[in-house]
Amino acid sequence: MSKYTVDDKLKAVERYLTSKESYQTIAESMGTVKSSVITWVKLFEAQGIEG
Repeated sequence: MSKYTVDDKLKAVERYLTSKESYQTIAESMGTVKSSVITWVKLFEAQGIEG
C-alpha cells in the first residue's frame, strides 16, 4: 500500500502547477523526497489524473 493517497499526490501536483513552490519545498512539507514529486507531476502531465 502506498504511503500517499491519490488525493495527496494530486494536491502536490496542483501545488506545483499553480504556485511558485519548488519540488523540494512541496516534498519537504509532505515528508517525501523531491524525486517523488517530480514523478507525480510528470505522470500527471503525461496521463492526467489516471497517471
